[in-house]
Amino acid sequence: MNADNENLQELAALYSLGALDADDARAFSRLLAESADATKQVAALSVVVEELAKSLPARQPSPGLRDRILRQAAESKARANMEAHLKRLLPPAKDGFAFIKDAASAGWLPLRVPGASVKLLSLDEEGEYALVLGKLEAGARYPSHAHLQAESLFMLSGDLHIGDEVIHAGDFHHADAGSSHGVNWSEAGCVLLAVLSKEDLLAQFAAH
Repeated sequence: MNADNENLQELAALYSLGALDADDARAFSRLLAESADATKQVAALSVVVEELAKSLPARQPSPGLRDRILRQAAESKARANMEAHLKRLLPPAKDGFAFIKDAASAGWLPLRVPGASVKLLSLDEEGEYALVLGKLEAGARYPSHAHLQAESLFMLSGDLHIGDEVIHAGDFHHADAGSSHGVNWSEAGCVLLAVLSKEDLLAQFAAH
């Protein structure tokens, strides 16, 4: 993120108020680590924001607000823990390269759906997409679900029933962002390679 002094002041103000969108907030956080001027701007504005907050009249919180805050905090903590766990499963990288020998043999992470598991191969933090192996045991049924972002998969072995279609080893399937699948199931079991968003990957660990 490149910013002249005027833009820096504006970005620092929005950052201090929590008004930047997620991408800009991440970019500005990186700038803070590199720019002493940006750090000074945020430090000065943080004092102003704190004084403004103190000057606001006290209001009685609406019923259920505490429960919603606690629930959101618990969800955020669970998500952070899962992200950290997934990253620990990534293969070690050296000089920008990572290798996994016999990738399908071990390291599978069970999903909440009986007979379903995934193995994380790579995670692109900047683009926020993941490359995973997915596996369904014979007879496993993956519940109906919607895709937050686009998803593509290539069948490595077995069969996968998707609606009226059945795909086998060597077949490819793509689902657009916002699309929905009915129940996916496998008669003999299957292993597939999938490219999907980090959000969709994390959603697979939620209760169905």
